[in-house]
Amino acid sequence: MQEFKSAILTHGGTSSDPQESDGPQSAGKVGMDLMDKGKTALDAVVHAVRILEDDVRFNAGTGSQIRADGNRIQLDASCMTSEGKFGAVACVEGVKNPIDLAQGILHHSTHFLIAGDGARIFAEEQNIRIMPISHSDKEKTKNNGKTSSCDTVGAVAFDGTTFAAALSSGGLTKQPSEELGTYPYLAVAYFAARQDPLPVPEMVNLLL
Repeated sequence: MQEFKSAILTHGGTSSDPQESDGPQSAGKVGMDLMDKGKTALDAVVHAVRILEDDVRFNAGTGSQIRADGNRIQLDASCMTSEGKFGAVACVEGVKNPIDLAQGILHHSTHFLIAGDGARIFAEEQNIRIMPISHSDKEKTKNNGKTSSCDTVGAVAFDGTTFAAALSSGGLTKQPSEELGTYPYLAVAYFAARQDPLPVPEMVNLLL
């Protein structure tokens, strides 16, 4: 059976338009290029998800759904490695790339999950770069033509040593404010683990 040194899979959500597959493909290429240059699987999936968060066609970051109040945008994101490291944020507002905060929590916090303003405060304390959602980003979100929510965007990668996965979601259409999705929860949305030997089909063991 075929074995591999590194690989990455990306997706734009279960309800995303197949004609927009160029988004996940571009994100995957960036992640693969990073691993080819010696970066880790975690770096690859975080960068890939960041690209999807910046693409208004997908339900994450700038393409997120408006909450039930018709104004608020609250984001969830998480990442994990097969070494058991995990970080997540939930109900974050005013942040373009919540996956960056999730990665910061994975690296620098004793907590697994931080929600709301607490995540922004943590980022400021740790000097984690925050890119706010601009007014034009919000207008794009309101006018992107979505009548129902796509699912979360995500990526999974293997760098030859470690598996990593990352997810980001803009919530459901008319979802109540402060309501958390399943995406920030360990072993609910996904779980990263290594299994030897590592043939291609074993990639599926990363996502439950």
